[in-house]
Amino acid sequence: YASIGLAPPLDGTDTLGPLHAKADEIFLSPRVALQVILSAASTNNAPKLYSYLSTTSQRPESETALADIMNKAPRLIKPDVDSDYVEDGDVARLNATLLLSYHGSQNRKYVDITLKKEGDVWKIGYADIEKNIFNTGAFPTPTPEPAPEVSPTDTAVIVPAA
Repeated sequence: YASIGLAPPLDGTDTLGPLHAKADEIFLSPRVALQVILSAASTNNAPKLYSYLSTTSQRPESETALADIMNKAPRLIKPDVDSDYVEDGDVARLNATLLLSYHGSQNRKYVDITLKKEGDVWKIGYADIEKNIFNTGAFPTPTPEPAPEVSPTDTAVIVPAA
């Protein structure tokens, strides 16, 4: 039983016990996989998001590099994945509405996302994440805080010790 993720029967029968697998270890539909991916992005869970990045496309070199990118990127506040999607073999096309926040501004956008199946897991290309979530182009450029004005009376005079 343990080799397939099942608990042994507690009553001595051959009845199968409950599954003891994590949600992301069981076979997910493309929609549920995208929900897991976007949840990882919205909670800044770089290890989880990294595990769902396609290995067949360019991606950050490590979870740490992804975490650094995520810390500088817009924050995904509220992802909403449409219930309908198109699945064609190892490719699925989905739509989602994303609410993003960056330097006090918010932006809602409707995006098309493609997932590709690698083994038994639906994964997302890093380019989709970069374009739809990490892209700061839809936000106004943050203005730096102005430097405080210094008046002549604010300057200190250093007098050498005698």
